[in-house]
Amino acid sequence: MLGDHSDVNQATHKFLEAANASRWHEMPNGSSRSEGFVNFDHQQGDNTDFGTDWMIDTIREAGQLYLRDYISFHPNAAPIATNNLTNPRGGRTRPHKTHQTGLSCDILLPKTNGTFGRITFHDSRYDGDAMEAILRAIKKQGKYKIKNIFFNDLVLVAKGLCQNLNDGSVHNNHAHIDILPPKAD
Repeated sequence: MLGDHSDVNQATHKFLEAANASRWHEMPNGSSRSEGFVNFDHQQGDNTDFGTDWMIDTIREAGQLYLRDYISFHPNAAPIATNNLTNPRGGRTRPHKTHQTGLSCDILLPKTNGTFGRITFHDSRYDGDAMEAILRAIKKQGKYKIKNIFFNDLVLVAKGLCQNLNDGSVHNNHAHIDILPPKAD
């Protein structure tokens, strides 16, 4: 309501003024060879690649870890391919139930030929080793705490890298990442 100041000097107001308050950004293009990730939304020309700098920092750090720990030994591996964060101003991002606050990001599946996307984990072209390395890098990054990783590959579920939602085929062709916001400084 206009003129409602009920949160002045309360938790939300203080968090927005905190030194570590998030800023809203578009996911950068990325570079497969120098950053370890690419923004597929830029390649397909949609505008659902906006989110908090917390999520962007999570992907950037995971990309560096993935470069160091996996791509350096497998130079033809696909990069981390981000897809679908949220709309330019947040809010409902169809067809997703989440992806509203800039704390969610989808990761496309890597292929054995070094490309990504348009497959499921059942496909013979799916690079399960690269996907395992991607999820390990995301979990290993130290910037922000991972809340959830949803992906239905039961091999990776058994390794504790993701959760199967038993949602049919929804999370067969991508992994869904959620992070938690940090505590205000």
